[in-house]
Amino acid sequence: MKGLKTVADIIFSLDGVKAIYPTALTSSQFVTSIYGNVFNRTPDSEGLNYWIQQLNSKSRGQLVIDMTNAALGAPDSAAGKDFFQNRVDWAQYAVGYQTDKHTELTPAHLTDLTNGIGSDPLALITLIGNAESGGFL
Repeated sequence: MKGLKTVADIIFSLDGVKAIYPTALTSSQFVTSIYGNVFNRTPDSEGLNYWIQQLNSKSRGQLVIDMTNAALGAPDSAAGKDFFQNRVDWAQYAVGYQTDKHTELTPAHLTDLTNGIGSDPLALITLIGNAESGGFL
């Protein structure tokens, strides 16, 4: 069985992921893009410099694991924590939904639904409630 870091590295080698995060991105561009996806904001200079330094000794996949672990370990009051936690909760729900319903949602549909999840927990509750009542999933 492959470790999580190996799986993350494999993910970043996929064409679809390379289309979102091209290998030509500079370290600063890559970290800024991932930071926006994890925390829904641009990094401050200290955070940017820290993660660029980390990227100098790690693969992209390993860096993203470290960034998500940092987001999960951040205090609940930290900027971006609600955004990240809501997206994690949504992803877990979406995987379970597809497994339970023996269906596969298209990547485009999942992306559209995920883009509706922000830091407001009500949006997540509404989306899951719609799915449970036979809504748009």
